[in-house]
Amino acid sequence: MNWVFIIGISLPPILVLFHALYRTLPDYNEIKFISGVYDDISITRSAKGIPEISAENLEDFFFAFGYIHAQDRLWQMDLLRRTSQGTLSEILGEPALEKDIFARNLRFYNKSEELFSLSSKAQLYLKRYSEGINSYADTNYLPIEYFFTWSKFKRWSPLDTLTIWRYMSFIICVNWQQDVMRSELYEIFGDQGFMVMDEGKVFDEYFTVQGNELPKDIYKVHKMFWRNDMSTGGKSEDIGFVESSNAWVISGDFTASGKPLLANDPHLTNTVPSLLYLVKAQWGNGKVLGGSIPGLPGFLFGSNHKVSWGVTSLLSDTVDLYSHTISGTKYLYNGKWEELGSFKEDIYIKNSDTKRLTFYTTNSGPILYGKEGNISLRWAANEILDTSLDGFIGLFEVENVRSLRVSLEKIVMPQLNVVFASKEGDIGYQAVGKHPLRDYNGLGVLKGSDPNNRWKEYIKYEELPYTINPEKGYIVTANNRPVTHMYKHFNSFGGEHFDGRAKRISVLIDSLIDSKQKITIKHIKDIMYDEFSNLAKILTPIWLNLIQDQDANSAFKKWDFKMSKNSYPAAIFSIWFQNFTSEFLKDKIRSNLSRNLPNSFVYRNYLAQGFYKENCAFCPYVSESKCISLLKNSFYYALSTAKGRSWGEIHKNVFKNIPLSYVTWFYGYFDIEYPSGGSDTTVNAKLFAWNGDFNSIFSPQGRFIFDFGNVQESLWGISTGQSGNGLSSHYRDFVFDFEEGYLEDIYSKQKTEGKLLSTKK
Repeated sequence: MNWVFIIGISLPPILVLFHALYRTLPDYNEIKFISGVYDDISITRSAKGIPEISAENLEDFFFAFGYIHAQDRLWQMDLLRRTSQGTLSEILGEPALEKDIFARNLRFYNKSEELFSLSSKAQLYLKRYSEGINSYADTNYLPIEYFFTWSKFKRWSPLDTLTIWRYMSFIICVNWQQDVMRSELYEIFGDQGFMVMDEGKVFDEYFTVQGNELPKDIYKVHKMFWRNDMSTGGKSEDIGFVESSNAWVISGDFTASGKPLLANDPHLTNTVPSLLYLVKAQWGNGKVLGGSIPGLPGFLFGSNHKVSWGVTSLLSDTVDLYSHTISGTKYLYNGKWEELGSFKEDIYIKNSDTKRLTFYTTNSGPILYGKEGNISLRWAANEILDTSLDGFIGLFEVENVRSLRVSLEKIVMPQLNVVFASKEGDIGYQAVGKHPLRDYNGLGVLKGSDPNNRWKEYIKYEELPYTINPEKGYIVTANNRPVTHMYKHFNSFGGEHFDGRAKRISVLIDSLIDSKQKITIKHIKDIMYDEFSNLAKILTPIWLNLIQDQDANSAFKKWDFKMSKNSYPAAIFSIWFQNFTSEFLKDKIRSNLSRNLPNSFVYRNYLAQGFYKENCAFCPYVSESKCISLLKNSFYYALSTAKGRSWGEIHKNVFKNIPLSYVTWFYGYFDIEYPSGGSDTTVNAKLFAWNGDFNSIFSPQGRFIFDFGNVQESLWGISTGQSGNGLSSHYRDFVFDFEEGYLEDIYSKQKTEGKLLSTKK
């Protein structure tokens, strides 16, 4: 009787809840009469929910683009908007306050408005995109997340899109976080501490554009800039992860189809839904397809059937940090006391009082709130009129690599490597974005009082690294160094790079070329899913020789150095290296630095390079005997932690939904989690926190393979599903196929149809 009573009182609210969820599902088959469109717009969808838009003109296409983004991802878009504008606390409360303070501090919204400089055509398309978003929100039930956060949808504006663009461009600028740690190490160890995070020492070095591939006008022996006196101040916090990605393009001389093959797999934060959303479209005589980010009307990777492209983060240094001497409301600059600027921000916090904060500014940029009040940040993109969306939207209509490069010139941010191919058979590479032209070394926190630590101009577009049709017949970029030391602005470019993935991809391509095999889409896919770790291959025998331990020899017997999910040695190696990076300098540095330093890939590169060249005698702060002892202790820690489990049993790919993953009623229903292979050193990159557990929090979020000679068999996919609605069949239908290497045919048969019609009858 008690169970009957419990069920009786529980069932009605559960049914009401699921009815509320169900009615938020979009009906892809319905016919809608919508004001604001000029002609009929057809939207068909594949079996996995990928939309194809057919419109008469580009204005209606951008309207439909906004409409379908909102139809499948409205909550995700709103969350990105709030993150970029610093209004998360209004719906998520105190836990989101730190993110809001950061967004207000750097004034993403204000700077987007201040530096707005799009062409009239791009403004029109952005306006139409916003109208499409609002049209969907006005005529449909809002996603259930609005109910759980007691929030409402605010009408979308072009400025919302531009602010998201600015925010996402900044978060891939990871160099400044490394600079804070450099200064901390300098404060502890002096000049010798700088070698711990020396960007000049790169393990598995690989350059996207080799010296002999550089155009003559930018090929020049560069002048070395000695490191400036580094300032101290500030403490490291949890540092961001590199938005690592792979992209490569191969000339038709080496492909089975006789035309260029292009591949791209952006590695981004694990979220459900994925940050990427696939779209196909046609209008008049134009066609385009690719992977978009909801909230932004452009494609990271894509093709307009005349040109295809893919991108990776360039990781160049576009941010400088300065430590200031401050007295009252003044700061010291060039021997004089200058007045601090200031601005106030009111941050509304759910279930709490409004927080009014005062931020201060210098001539180098805003003082970072919470960085002991004296560290300012200067970002190149905050000083230049922004035409970036003109560049990305222009890709929809470019005819060849020449017009593509003209369009790319308009991109101010983010700083990207772009590989491209044309139907005509050309392949190429172009670095894009505005880069400071420095005549000083920008590493570390610089002295704010010294005017010689300031850049005054930017590298001209025609002097950014590029190459067209290199002799070797292919181009690879994977967050590695884009150019050699023979590039005339090498010092200005700076950056923090890890070259292992790029080198591995080039080795695999070279092996196919050397074997006289013609490269196919299948070969490209195999490279994408490669889990071989050259780092493990090199370090494992060195470590085994150093510790001379029978248990260690047994653990790694016959290992193929692949980070596959079924591998036990892969688990031991990962735990071993993670624990050693944490313990190596632990007793010599402050606790906050000890916690965050392992997450620096520059620091891990220093350790790998040290072992490779000098065994255990590479660090002046740790004796050789102590190093060997730490190495042996870390191995036995790995044994006890692994407990016989395979890599996939401790290394899972985890995707969380905000906020539904944190609503206890749903018991993890909206989460996605599965055993996974790969690591940060493999082409199939799966990044985990080096100061946390081994669950992957960054991984490939999309994959794109386009063959100009075999278009009908080109492939793509995303990590989760097209829909952000947890009850939709398209919420997670890509997951396991995507993980196991089964990608979708771009030209798969269409399944369902819906139409948006003008109000003209």
